[in-house]
Amino acid sequence: ALGVFLLDEQGRVVRRTTLSTPPPSGTLVYPADAATLQDLVHTEPGIFYAGQSPGDGLPVPLTLRHFGPTEQGGFGEAVMLGIFGQTRSGKSILAAQLLAGFAANPHMGILVIDPQGEFGRDRFAAGDHRVDFSIRRLLAGLRRRREVITLTTDDVAMEGAEAFTEFLRRAGFFDSLGFKGANKEREAAERLAGMLAELADSSGRRRPIRDLTAADLPLLVKDLARFADVIYAT
Repeated sequence: ALGVFLLDEQGRVVRRTTLSTPPPSGTLVYPADAATLQDLVHTEPGIFYAGQSPGDGLPVPLTLRHFGPTEQGGFGEAVMLGIFGQTRSGKSILAAQLLAGFAANPHMGILVIDPQGEFGRDRFAAGDHRVDFSIRRLLAGLRRRREVITLTTDDVAMEGAEAFTEFLRRAGFFDSLGFKGANKEREAAERLAGMLAELADSSGRRRPIRDLTAADLPLLVKDLARFADVIYAT
């Protein structure tokens, strides 16, 4: 909500207050046009137009400031937002518009965790040809250009043996080697984590997980196969 604007005799905005209670009966209400809306909010820091309201086509201004001090035009603290709606109701597109609004603040950096790949691949409302939306196009239209870096799970180096073996377990790696059941998979994962911790280069220095090579895999798999024979034999 924009709030209640207190105007001087010339119609200029003096200050804005929040509308905490409904106006009394008999209060005059006037329809707003785009020029009036822009005149009311143009002095507000962090105004971002998220689109147009259906029906009248008026611009929809939102206050999307950075989280810094209020004297520097920020909110003064971090804020949390939630977007809820039915499937294909436009939640992702609205979220992308809000992100672009926050990205207009040069003080802010933004991290997007994108399990569905909508933001990273810039694919919104897939299959609906009526929707022509691109977050990259939206970001390119900002006054201050922002650099966009997209990382996939293939780009993330796993530093710990436990994380790597858990990833393999979820991918069915241990099951494919004959380790059936959660207990057997856990034993195999612990065995592999121990072997990975002992990997070393030619000078005897420990090698991190990200330096695994194709030549390491047959040795690791062969050891796990022997380990499977041992634990099932016992």
